[in-house]
Amino acid sequence: TDPSYYWKWDSDADRIAFKNVRIRSDEIYQNTKFVIAAAVVNRIFSAFSAGRATAAYNRKILIEGAWNLEARPTSSMKFVDGLALEFTYDF
Repeated sequence: TDPSYYWKWDSDADRIAFKNVRIRSDEIYQNTKFVIAAAVVNRIFSAFSAGRATAAYNRKILIEGAWNLEARPTSSMKFVDGLALEFTYDF
């Protein structure tokens, strides 16, 4: 309530300039939501695209041929008694 704490502009032009800066700041802050949403959508689209490209590449490898090494335990009844290695080439 003390008049010495009241804000006083040097000129009306300064008040209008500050008002424009404040409004522009609010607009930029509101636009950040759209920028963040666009970045998230871009990441999702990129992940989907990378997955499809990887799947296509893997299908191509299977068609052209591939080496495969598989190791699995061998057992008789309840006990593991060895290790079987299987080396294959698909063509």
